[in-house]
Amino acid sequence: DNSLEDEEFDAITSIECLSHIADRDRFFREVVRTLKPNGRIAMSAWLQGSRATSPFVQRWLESVNRGARFASIANSSELQSLLAKYDFELTAWEEAGASVKRTWRILVVRLAWRCLTRRVYRQFFWTSFRGERFLPLTVLQTWIAFELGVLQYVIFAARKPEKEAPISPQPR
Repeated sequence: DNSLEDEEFDAITSIECLSHIADRDRFFREVVRTLKPNGRIAMSAWLQGSRATSPFVQRWLESVNRGARFASIANSSELQSLLAKYDFELTAWEEAGASVKRTWRILVVRLAWRCLTRRVYRQFFWTSFRGERFLPLTVLQTWIAFELGVLQYVIFAARKPEKEAPISPQPR
């Protein structure tokens, strides 16, 4: 799929890109192909929170997806299933949403203040309105989703297994 060699990397890092990838199977196939045996992957990812179950909440997440230009937001079970499918050993998993949630609150307050006090912010936001993508609304929706437990933010690491030694035939 790309010009990278097989087993070229000792480690791969991915920061907040998983939600932008429509074909996650293909992504993990490439990670497995390009990662050396015993290589590590470290990722941070937006995931659906445990409260993302009702149809209303799913529509809310679809709106966040459109505004943030995400392909979709996986949940932790989907992500862990993909890691298992490609034989990764999960070595670390941290739900960092509480820390991230504070950042979004600060962002919302600062944007609101600047919109109230600076004309250039108001002009930028109103001229950036394009159908379903309106940055202030996306920021507000994301913050509320964290507050309600609809979104979570995880940081995790996993290890690709060593290659199994070929079984040599027994002499007869």
